[in-house]
Amino acid sequence: MLFTILTNSYYDINGILSIDQLDSLSYFNIANSAPIYSLENIPYHHAQRFFLPYAIGLFSNIFQLEILLCFRLFTFVILFLIVMTHYKLTKKLNCDIYTSIILLGNFFFFIR
Repeated sequence: MLFTILTNSYYDINGILSIDQLDSLSYFNIANSAPIYSLENIPYHHAQRFFLPYAIGLFSNIFQLEILLCFRLFTFVILFLIVMTHYKLTKKLNCDIYTSIILLGNFFFFIR
């Protein structure tokens, strides 16, 4: 996980849009306008996923951090929780290290 974090390149909002991740614009707008926001300008299927971008926007406003940095931090926290859950499960199921690495590698491969 540390290798992935250190070796990835991170896009700004223009870079995200240049690779056709147009849904990101709606989520960025939700986060950018927190705490005061109206759902009028957001497509219905994005408005259903309002909570996480809004919470990230609130976090960004409270701690005066850049929104994309907050999205990255949130992603890293979730990945860390996934790794810790995986670690606890492999200990509980008594898997060997090789099986554990293969399972976790496959998990990250498929969610990417």
